[in-house]
Amino acid sequence: MVIMSDIFLQEDINHILCNKFVVIIGDSIQRAIYKDLVLLLQRNRYLSDAQLRSKGEFSFVNDELIEGGKKAKMCNGKGYREVRQYQSDYNLVRFYFVTRCYNTYIESVLADLSCDPKPDLVIMNSCLWDISRYGASAVDQYKKNLERLFTRFEETFPKECMVIWNTTLPISKNAKGGFLVPEVEFMNSTLRLDILEANFYARQIAVAHNLDVLDLHYFLRHQLHRRADDGIHWDMTAHRRMTNLIMTHVCEAWREQLPGRVDRNRNETKQMSRNVEREDRIDHGRYSDPRNDNSRNGHREENLRPNDNSVREDRWNGNFTNFTITRNNNAKNTTYQEYLDETSNNHNNYTDARVIYDPNARSNMAAVQNRPVPCSPASVLQAFKQMSSGEYQWQPYQQNAIQPLSRSYPHYRQTQRENPYNSRSVKVGHSWSSQW
Repeated sequence: MVIMSDIFLQEDINHILCNKFVVIIGDSIQRAIYKDLVLLLQRNRYLSDAQLRSKGEFSFVNDELIEGGKKAKMCNGKGYREVRQYQSDYNLVRFYFVTRCYNTYIESVLADLSCDPKPDLVIMNSCLWDISRYGASAVDQYKKNLERLFTRFEETFPKECMVIWNTTLPISKNAKGGFLVPEVEFMNSTLRLDILEANFYARQIAVAHNLDVLDLHYFLRHQLHRRADDGIHWDMTAHRRMTNLIMTHVCEAWREQLPGRVDRNRNETKQMSRNVEREDRIDHGRYSDPRNDNSRNGHREENLRPNDNSVREDRWNGNFTNFTITRNNNAKNTTYQEYLDETSNNHNNYTDARVIYDPNARSNMAAVQNRPVPCSPASVLQAFKQMSSGEYQWQPYQQNAIQPLSRSYPHYRQTQRENPYNSRSVKVGHSWSSQW
């Protein structure tokens, strides 16, 4: 089975990236990826909205601003620079903000990375600025720059270094702010299609140079509700998903063992589904009329008596309850498996009765056997005739009275699950909504 991404926590990230030098190069989206990785290296929490929106700060969760940002001139132009670095006893993560995939500034970055320590992992993306802020020939220049960039990667980085090219994420048709200055807002309607073509072209060039490609556009194309108000950036949960996707790719490339939390959650979900189905079969198999909720409740209260001989899992609070099954009709104690087998046979015997409504099976209800379709003109006229003759006795008619037992209780998928990163729950889309 192919797993798109696993779930990584602080201990997993620290183990995988122990004594590793990670470099992230790109725009504001890649800066948020850097911040989420740095945060996860120190604690199991999500980024806040303020942390996602801020740029150029002197320090972010124990990292350091090396160059640019608030140490220089803050602007929203092509000349903006920002270099950040997080360093601990066992981790080194660095970020370079760029507005073009290849130029003289990229050459200076490669010169830094050619010295010791050499990077073990390089993650990069640059597209939106390249194709929107550099004139009419920006697309042609972008294609040439990609060739130069990947060639320089091969010349600069050792073979042990893994280079991952992230594809550009989808943007809204009403994107605003960021790189979209008023002079280039006319490109808003076609920029989404340009991104698709740029991703396809970059993938071909990267594969030709034996580089890795992680298609974040594909994985987040159905997560547009996690996009920010400006239609460009993304919220905290989307960036944690990007981190999980990147780390899953790294584990598979480095042959590291995945945490396996997705498999465990899938197995727990299957087990909970089996428990729900098993209890439905028990309750339905005791009575021929599954529509009588009072009889089902009485069956549960009277016939399931606590005992220490068998164990079942309680689907409400996760505790374990001991019980045996006493059948009052013949005063005979049976094992749990025998009771399951017999109730399964009974369940198969009345399957048709649950699907097709049988008026004869409903007691204490007058004027049902020969009554036409409810709420039709014929049924209303017949009711008036019976009322005038004194033969009609009104009883409520419930057309959808037959419901599976599990619908009477909250399904496990409807319960709020614990957030694995924060002690509090995260409201997705609370302050960052979709503009698609």
